[in-house]
Amino acid sequence: MTAKDADPLPASFEPLTPIQENTLRVIKKLHDEYGSFPTYSELADELGITATSAYDGVSKLVEKGYVRRRKPRKSRALEIVFYPFDEKVTEDGR
Repeated sequence: MTAKDADPLPASFEPLTPIQENTLRVIKKLHDEYGSFPTYSELADELGITATSAYDGVSKLVEKGYVRRRKPRKSRALEIVFYPFDEKVTEDGR
């Protein structure tokens, strides 16, 4: 994969809208459940929207730097770059 195959990362992360937050959470949830990133159709089914709307939503996450497409036009090629919802772990592991 060359650098031009992957989406570039912006210098800073822009805040997400509530819909974008939900989309990112669902992408992570589906990845955690199935061990691979969802297709746009799978993401759309989970969100109750069309595959085109899912693609548009992911594109906004890519623009803001939270998600990247490892290889354009390939199925399951998403990758989460930054997931701001992870629980903080303290030094004692809780």
